[in-house]
Amino acid sequence: MITVTDLCDYVWCPHLVYLKKVRRIKVPPTPAMVRGTVLHKVREDREARERIVLTNTLEESTSFSEIQSIIYSNGYQCAKNAVLKFRPRLEKAGIDPIELMSFLKQELKLESIVRAARIKRAMAATDVRTAIDLVLPDQRAEEMIEDGSLGLRGRIDKIDERRSGPVPVDYKTGAYHDEPTPGQQVQLAAYALLLERQRGHRVPFGIIEYTAIDRQVPVLIGDEQKEYVLALLDEVKRIVEQQEEPKEVEIKKEKCDACHYREHCTYDCGF
Repeated sequence: MITVTDLCDYVWCPHLVYLKKVRRIKVPPTPAMVRGTVLHKVREDREARERIVLTNTLEESTSFSEIQSIIYSNGYQCAKNAVLKFRPRLEKAGIDPIELMSFLKQELKLESIVRAARIKRAMAATDVRTAIDLVLPDQRAEEMIEDGSLGLRGRIDKIDERRSGPVPVDYKTGAYHDEPTPGQQVQLAAYALLLERQRGHRVPFGIIEYTAIDRQVPVLIGDEQKEYVLALLDEVKRIVEQQEEPKEVEIKKEKCDACHYREHCTYDCGF
């Protein structure tokens, strides 16, 4: 079974698919990967609990500062649990858990202010329950979707369940981009394709959520992008099934320098 991650790897470098899927080389996670895993876990757990916590505690008279405190306390507890759970991996990667927790507290404080303002503004226009629905729509986290006929599966960070249909959301802990990278575009298009085939509803867009700045960027997904995903899927299958090393690889020094598989790569980068 091919994964959406495999498609993104192919977009980055076809040789990466060969190293991971054919030669089955595994490398230890980089510090950035471990850090990203923890940040991802905090976001996932916080959002899974936040709607429930707010629904059970908010009243018409709840003040902005009280809402902000509720949101922050929930996020802080999720961060504390995640850092404790991943502490051995963090320390092995050379990351100080205390420093990471300090960073998370600052981020959660800022995010709680923004999120509380959104909810309080919505509460001024409607009732509490509707305000929560508007700001925090029903969602499903870490949803694994598999299509046997395609031979493709992917784990979606979050699915927003909207009246118009499901919207795939992908978390990013890295730097913000005005436009999605080719890999991000493929990732969301693949999720949209899987959701369409599973639900029978058209999925015309997805969302990239930059967790560091609590910003969502909508990404349009048309038929052309979904057809491109199918073409990529065929190419990845060919490499895996024929165990064929890609012969034509676009060489970019910045990509090779950043690749954590570089020392295992048999391709002559020329530098």
